[in-house]
Amino acid sequence: MTRVPISQICQINPINSSKFAENPEQLVDFISTAALHADGIVPTDISRPLRDVPRAYSIFADGDVVITMNAGEQEQIRPVLIQNLKHSLGVGPPNLTVLRPSPLIKPRYLYHLMHSAAFRAAAQRCVPKNRILTQLPASIFEAIEIPVPELRHQSRISDIL
Repeated sequence: MTRVPISQICQINPINSSKFAENPEQLVDFISTAALHADGIVPTDISRPLRDVPRAYSIFADGDVVITMNAGEQEQIRPVLIQNLKHSLGVGPPNLTVLRPSPLIKPRYLYHLMHSAAFRAAAQRCVPKNRILTQLPASIFEAIEIPVPELRHQSRISDIL
């Protein structure tokens, strides 16, 4: 089985600034950190046009894996698989880490890997001990390698987990 750095199979915090210019009136789901939970997104009725969203905010789409964390507590890394957005895009606080899977990895498989004790331990080893973080640095995703089986095996593994 092939092992690759996460950054080679996912876009890390993909730049979506062009979305603001394309259609500033486009409605997006507006989601707070408190609304994110382990199984996706708590239903929200808050929609806003892109023009009303601060550009520093994180933009994500269905199938992205978003990672939240409590400041300074790497053991509180919380991955969330984004699914069932009402609009094609969602926005959240700027301290989210957004992973956009490539066609080589299934979103549910990536979500389960990010939820694993092995990922948390690897992330903790990559962060200097005395730093207080509110967001995982992109360098972590360059340093951590994950197993990437064939897509059909990823689906089976995700179904079991």
